[in-house]
Amino acid sequence: MVLQPLIENSIQHGFCQKKGPCIILIQGQKGQEGSLSLTITDNGLGMEPKALANLQSTLMEEGNAAQNEHIGLDNVVQRLRLFYGEGFQFSIRSVQGHYMAVHFRIPYSPPGICPTPCSFPG
Repeated sequence: MVLQPLIENSIQHGFCQKKGPCIILIQGQKGQEGSLSLTITDNGLGMEPKALANLQSTLMEEGNAAQNEHIGLDNVVQRLRLFYGEGFQFSIRSVQGHYMAVHFRIPYSPPGICPTPCSFPG
């Protein structure tokens, strides 16, 4: 429920006018204290710096879903917030005309879900 809208955004927005190979890279890594870090990067159109800054500030404001045109990204952030409270990190990097990378980190388990400490394999 988190990866699908991010990959759809890469295809729909990043590759809509791109010529040449379209690449999506999904990377995962076990982080500190058992957290999971995921990064989805595409070599699509990217975003201009001002639009990116505006998007990031809008996404991190709670309850803004109906007030922006980035419904997929907003849904992802709201799901992470609902499940992990403020225990998650979310960021976007982009260079217009070159790439966009969405990164998030989640704790090993959401608060109150695992009665004993959980960990990701490996």
